[in-house]
Amino acid sequence: MTAFRHVIMAAFFGALVASAAQAQLARSFADYTPQVEAARIGEDEAPVIDGSLRDPAWATAAPIEDFYQIEPTEGAPPSQPARAYVMYDARNLYVGVYVYDDEPRRIRRNLLERDPPIQDDDAIRIIIDSFGTFRDGYFFATNPNGARSDALIENDNVFRDELDTVWNAAARVAEDGWVAEFRIPFQSNSFDASLDAWNFQIVRTIRRANEEIRWANIDRTRIGVVLTHDDLAGEATNIASPNMSWI
Repeated sequence: MTAFRHVIMAAFFGALVASAAQAQLARSFADYTPQVEAARIGEDEAPVIDGSLRDPAWATAAPIEDFYQIEPTEGAPPSQPARAYVMYDARNLYVGVYVYDDEPRRIRRNLLERDPPIQDDDAIRIIIDSFGTFRDGYFFATNPNGARSDALIENDNVFRDELDTVWNAAARVAEDGWVAEFRIPFQSNSFDASLDAWNFQIVRTIRRANEEIRWANIDRTRIGVVLTHDDLAGEATNIASPNMSWI
């Protein structure tokens, strides 16, 4: 059994308040390091992964609301706001994302199969670097249909899509956008148990606008995994799993 504190380093998300737009555009991202504390829940509180975020456990997690465009306008507020949550229990990491859209009928959602070309639809991507390399990681993504895509990322830009690890996601289109839930078992991913921090990234794409939105590492020149630059990573603290055997 291993007891420890994990820090998930973050990157991505857009502003919800229009009045903050000018301040966001004017800010420097040279040392921008967003933080969020992950909520610990009991296994009996684990959410049903159905794309709704209605389970009471989600209300215990602090919302992530500060996202920024990479494309088309680097550093600008996103055209559509978003809110994300991170929590965990003894066995799983949970990520929930509510992405708003004032034209839900235009949400792109054509793909259904496993490991689809996710870039062709609206999508949410989660990237985890559990070894602190800032260049390698695990990639998890879904679209509004709940189609799942996963991969290993190497050297910041090589995607090995033969991963097909055990994890779950569900998504649902709502009247004001769409929702995605992820459950990622700790046993599905290798990691360095000596670390007290993991790099973590969330990316949203709005395909009809060719818009890419991130939580952290707001730098268009950094393509691929966008986990590089340890001084630009954010932090999600307080992830501990005392009841797990780690591999």
